[in-house]
Amino acid sequence: MHRNRQQRNQTASCVTLPGPALSQRRKPIKNSIKHWQSLAPVERHDLRKRAKKLRYAIEFFSPLYPRQQVNAYLSALEQVQSVMGAVNDHIAGQALMKQLAQQDPELQQLV
Repeated sequence: MHRNRQQRNQTASCVTLPGPALSQRRKPIKNSIKHWQSLAPVERHDLRKRAKKLRYAIEFFSPLYPRQQVNAYLSALEQVQSVMGAVNDHIAGQALMKQLAQQDPELQQLV
């Protein structure tokens, strides 16, 4: 009986342990998302990396939590990463077009 109680306590510790660590990673991401449009490109890139790391951590610990809750959370993080990736791609594309336009006078009229 004592052994079963000890195993339950260890299992409970495993389930509760990642919670605070995941919340600690989530909080700054949530705050940055609120004003992501005003972030500098480097800050937006950092936000995307932090969201990716949190997603990986949640995927790792996902067996410890209800599947539906985990899937909803992962979906939201994937959307954040997708938007941030699209924004970064757009900015990089604009920079490339400007650079190319400087080298070709015909392109300057298009940019």
